[in-house]
Amino acid sequence: MIPDMNNLLPVVSMLILAALTPGPNNMIALESGRRGPRAVLSIILGTVAGSLLLLSLASLGVGALLAALPALSTGLVVLGGAYLAWLGVRLVWPHAAQRGAHTVRPQPATVLAMALFQLANPKAWLLVGTAVTLLPGAGNLLPLTLAIIVITTSCLLLWALAGAATLRLFQKPKTRRRFDICMGLALAASASWSVLHAV
Repeated sequence: MIPDMNNLLPVVSMLILAALTPGPNNMIALESGRRGPRAVLSIILGTVAGSLLLLSLASLGVGALLAALPALSTGLVVLGGAYLAWLGVRLVWPHAAQRGAHTVRPQPATVLAMALFQLANPKAWLLVGTAVTLLPGAGNLLPLTLAIIVITTSCLLLWALAGAATLRLFQKPKTRRRFDICMGLALAASASWSVLHAV
């Protein structure tokens, strides 16, 4: 089947804009950029794998099922929101043993954890569900798959590079602590907005 080129460009544009704007995946990628290439690779691989899993599920009709069962959809959003809020709270109030220049950052650190995180990420469901709705059919699956891989990888890499570029700035514990508090509050606010919007 031939892909629907009339709708492909708007969908790709939507994916790019959404992938560039701040969200949970980007905040985690920004933080991982400060921890080195290995952490960045885990975040990117996990996010891409999870996004492709969402694409598969949406193509099989799970998106329509979630629309038909609002309680299930709301439950996923609340679960994702609770997880994001927990990550944010951990950045704002780390355990006493973790305080200092070498604090262990609370976030999905493995490929599997980041992939599973996408299942509870409302922004990811919304984007993939919208893309599948605008580009239904088997002929559009390959272009959507390629778009998700390229766009997600590129945008997360940009956020990770921004995190790495600011590494020297955050060498001072006081500056790093302020940044962690801002990031934690941003994650918690993002989580609260998602949950309040869903219920």
